[in-house]
Amino acid sequence: MRPPKQLTLCRFVAVDETVSYESHPQDPNKTLLKQEAMVTVQGVPLNSYVEDMLTSKISVNAGKGRQAIEWVISKIDAEVKELANSAVKSTDELLMQTKKSLDEITNSARNSNGAVRRCKALQRSWLMHSVISYISRHLPLQQPGSSNQA
Repeated sequence: MRPPKQLTLCRFVAVDETVSYESHPQDPNKTLLKQEAMVTVQGVPLNSYVEDMLTSKISVNAGKGRQAIEWVISKIDAEVKELANSAVKSTDELLMQTKKSLDEITNSARNSNGAVRRCKALQRSWLMHSVISYISRHLPLQQPGSSNQA
C-alpha cells in the first residue's frame, strides 16, 4: 500500500505576507501594526475568483488575530495593575506596622525614662532600613536611562 500523497497548490497559489511594527508618530506609548498579504493565483480557471476568496479569508483571519492579540494585552495589563495594587497595599501595610512598632518603642522609652533622642535616632534608622529592605526585595530597580516600555 502506498502512503497517501499530500496535495498542495504551491504551483498555483502564492501568498506573500508581510507584518511590520513601528512606533505611532503622535503617541510613543502606542505601536502601529501593518499587515499586508499579496495573493497570486495562476494556472487555474477563475483566477480572480480564487484570489478574491483567499484574500477575503486572509482578511477575516487577520481580524481574528488582532482580536486575540488585544485580548492577551488586556489580560497582561490587568495582571500588571493587580500586581502594582498589591505592591502598594503591601507597602502601606509595612509602613503602618513599622509606625506602630516605632510608636511602641517610643512610648516604652519615654515610660522607662530612657534617652528619647537616642530612641528617635534608632527609630529613623530602623524605619529607613525596613523600607529600603522591603523595596529592594519586592520592587525591581531600573537603571538610569533605562525604559520600562517594551
